[in-house]
Amino acid sequence: MDNRLLDLVFASSVMKIKVVHSDFPFVCEDNYHPALDIIVEISDNNKQRNFPLANICSFNFHRVNYDDLNDAIANVDWTVLLRYGDVNLALEHFYNKLTHAFGLIIPTKRLCNVTRVYPVWFTSEIITNIKTKDYYRRKWKC
Repeated sequence: MDNRLLDLVFASSVMKIKVVHSDFPFVCEDNYHPALDIIVEISDNNKQRNFPLANICSFNFHRVNYDDLNDAIANVDWTVLLRYGDVNLALEHFYNKLTHAFGLIIPTKRLCNVTRVYPVWFTSEIITNIKTKDYYRRKWKC
């Protein structure tokens, strides 16, 4: 080996990451696929704080009138985007126009800081089925 390792590790900027050759590989290795150890150092002073979600709002797409939203987006003058020489500025303008249209048409909902037992995407019907299944499973076991 040429003392070179090729790998890609994504991490936030507050973490210290080190990729080294592993002394104890799980499987046989070859020169092109060496076993690697990824060492992550996390300091205590950079702990992520849990802030309450009481003042955070989100768009409520369940209650949106999509005809009004389509009309609002169709009435935007998109030819302005062609005048930008920089794609990043054009993209920023595009997002601003979309956010403005969303803010006019889509109702918002306040996010609450609730500890969930089930994932967010579980509907009430799925949760009822899970509870019913668990009820009969417990009844059958006893």
